[in-house]
Order: sequence, then C-alpha cells, then structure tokens
Amino acid sequence: MWEETIVLTAVITGVVLKLNSVSCVIVTKKLRNRIHQLTDGVLFLYLTDIFLLITFHIPIPFLHDNCNSGIVFSLLIITIVIMELISGLGQWKLDEKDVNQQMINFLTIGTCIFWLMTEIMGLLLKVKS
Repeated sequence: MWEETIVLTAVITGVVLKLNSVSCVIVTKKLRNRIHQLTDGVLFLYLTDIFLLITFHIPIPFLHDNCNSGIVFSLLIITIVIMELISGLGQWKLDEKDVNQQMINFLTIGTCIFWLMTEIMGLLLKVKS
C-alpha cells in the first residue's frame, strides 16, 4: 500500500512539475484566489467533520464511506490538492527574489505533497475495501 501511494504521489508531482516547467499552466491571481477558496472549503469540511465526530460521534457520510460517492469525493479532493500545488509552484516563479516568500512557498508545496500523499492513501484504502 505504501509503495503504491509513494509511486502515485511521485508520478503526479512529477507531471505537475513538468507542466510547470514548460509553462503549460498559467496561474492568474483570480485562479489562485479560487483555488484558495476551494482549499478553505475543504478545510472547513474537515474541521466540521472533526467537531461532529468529537462532539456527537456523527461522521460526515461521504467523507468516510467506501461507496462510489466516497471515492468520487476523494478524487475531487485530490484534484483540489493538485490545483493548490500548481498554484504554489506558480507563486514560486513569481517570488524568485523574495527569500521570505520563497520559504513560505516551499512550505506550501511541501504541505501540498504531504496532503496529496495522505489523500491518495485514503483513496487506495477506499478502493481496496
């Protein structure tokens, strides 16, 4: 399971890096804002799920289910993470001279890769069960 997760994460990250290096995807400020809004929505959904689980022991169904809706939701989250990674790499190019902003971009990209890996692991667990 770990091997598949690491290979899929590496392949997806490699494709995103290649697309970024040939300037195939241009991230505008409006697109970056939309991507951040989607990411904030996912964060809100996960925090709501944690609150409901801790307080009332009620999970959000499609977030944890192994049915088709759970798999589609995981794919949607993975797509949002990939868009966030593309946005972070686009910002990296824009902020080449600012060292502090480069460090923030580095942490953003690292967080996206870790998040991508955990979402792929969750997807593989849903598909295999």
